[in-house]
Amino acid sequence: MIVVMSFCGLCLLLVFGKILRSLIPLFQKLYLPASVIGGMLGLLLINTAGPHLSPNWFAGWNALPGFLINVVFASLFLGAPTPKLRGIWNITAPQLCFGQIIAWGQYAVGLGVTGLVLLPLFGVPIQFGNLLEIGFEGGHGTVAGLTETFERSGRCAAPGNRRSRRRRSAFPQAAVPPADRRRAAPASTDLRNCGCW
Repeated sequence: MIVVMSFCGLCLLLVFGKILRSLIPLFQKLYLPASVIGGMLGLLLINTAGPHLSPNWFAGWNALPGFLINVVFASLFLGAPTPKLRGIWNITAPQLCFGQIIAWGQYAVGLGVTGLVLLPLFGVPIQFGNLLEIGFEGGHGTVAGLTETFERSGRCAAPGNRRSRRRRSAFPQAAVPPADRRRAAPASTDLRNCGCW
């Protein structure tokens, strides 16, 4: 019954999103889909009236992004005619090159700034270097897919894990003078000793 209530909760949010989109012309001018409007409504509803709602209405929603991103990509080319192989290359080659430059550029900038500036000066975790490409190029689907990887690395604790309740300081060496920060940094933040590189 929990699955049915959770599915009905999603359907109701989608219907209300569609109703709001048809009633408010601004949403139509901004090309906001009903799913985004319904998601914002659900976010607002859970944050304001969440304690008064049955948890069955939104149970299991946290497991959906990792699965639904597959549905998004699987349905991209439905209904579109498939061009010949040469036509595919002529259309996609510039986009492929541009996408690779953007993707690897985000990795290079994120990891470079983290490794050369943020890690030695502020002692941030090494995984901080991945935030740029995960957030901009990847989006929520990539975050959902990489959650388990970050949890295994010990830097992102699962919601039920004890480590998630303990707040970690973003600046663990704040009391150390700037000249001594490199010497005082723990071994786990050293690029040579970290298994992430």
